[in-house]
Amino acid sequence: MKTTIVLAILFLWGGAAHAEVVITGTQVTATMTEPAINVENSDGVVTPVTDLAETWVTYELTDAVLGGMGEEMCGERIPASSLSGGGEVSTTCIVPVVPNSDSDVMFRGYAIDLSGNESDPTPDLTKRIDSLRTAAPTFYGIQ
Repeated sequence: MKTTIVLAILFLWGGAAHAEVVITGTQVTATMTEPAINVENSDGVVTPVTDLAETWVTYELTDAVLGGMGEEMCGERIPASSLSGGGEVSTTCIVPVVPNSDSDVMFRGYAIDLSGNESDPTPDLTKRIDSLRTAAPTFYGIQ
């Protein structure tokens, strides 16, 4: 089963970003657009990013069976495509869902600059990962 989700998100550094989560079984590929602007400063001015370091994605299981694990890193931290951001980046990870069950998984994206200023997370993106087997067919008869 393969599912694609497209979501418009905002890093609190500002700037519309785009995220996509593709799920094949329990393998997840998350793709997002890096922030290209900072959050509004105290003077009400929005400035472009000039020192983006990296982005990353986390997941958190929200189902009753595996819930409570907390946020886990999804793949590796992704180096910025450029100091000014705006590039499309992706990472792949395996989400440990329970076999023969449906699991709700929350995904979040983050960014950090070279000065160590971390963005707020993206809005949560919740996706159900289906590892529930289909019931067996029913015979009506054999001749």
